[in-house]
Amino acid sequence: MSGAGVPGQVRARFDDLTPGGASFELTGLERELVARAPGDVPAVLRAAEGAARHGYWVAGFVTYEAASGLDHTLTTVDWPADHPLCTLPLAWLGAFRRRSDSGAPDPGRTPADPPRWRLDRDGDWHASATASIQQCIARGDYYQVNLTARLAA
Repeated sequence: MSGAGVPGQVRARFDDLTPGGASFELTGLERELVARAPGDVPAVLRAAEGAARHGYWVAGFVTYEAASGLDHTLTTVDWPADHPLCTLPLAWLGAFRRRSDSGAPDPGRTPADPPRWRLDRDGDWHASATASIQQCIARGDYYQVNLTARLAA
């Protein structure tokens, strides 16, 4: 776990774009809670719960790779040193002092020339990957798989 962050530089914004939804922002970062090793995960989660009990707003993320810190029988990816995610913490949570309402973004407003998104895979790849995943789940190799692909614009 690491100490206090730089006030005013870290913000967390949440937008509910459903009709009537609210938007708010968390500011005044008091403390960063960071797990870099599986053994750090439970302490970071306990510290986040404690911060929330003491009136702080807590927001952040916990990666799938943090699972082995909660249950040692779960195996996860050990990213190679040259992988872009190798330096990502297993969990990062911020304890913020303030929550303030903010105006929701206008969902009807679009850029003059919106980007054209392209998937890096095709339909045949998706069909093959889906069939393979279904077979693995049926064998009991996995209980859940998130099939993803990259988008570029």
